[in-house]
Amino acid sequence: MNIENIGNEKLPSIICDPFCKVKVEAIRVHYTKSSFSGKWSCSGTVEFKNNNTSGEQRFEGATFDEVVLKIKAMLDNLE
Repeated sequence: MNIENIGNEKLPSIICDPFCKVKVEAIRVHYTKSSFSGKWSCSGTVEFKNNNTSGEQRFEGATFDEVVLKIKAMLDNLE
């Protein structure tokens, strides 16, 4: 290999796409009451991992059911 050719070769991919249904590692939903306002808020996350690549999708909503339905809709659309 000549030094002039460095960077011209195709490198192997080291990123493994984690965003598929079989790579879900955790689903979390948090429904908490604010100590200041007294209002409830809801959020959720779906965590993915594929080898050394990981990712997270976050959700927010006014109610617990809204967040759960958003998570379910996302999971239903994953391959």
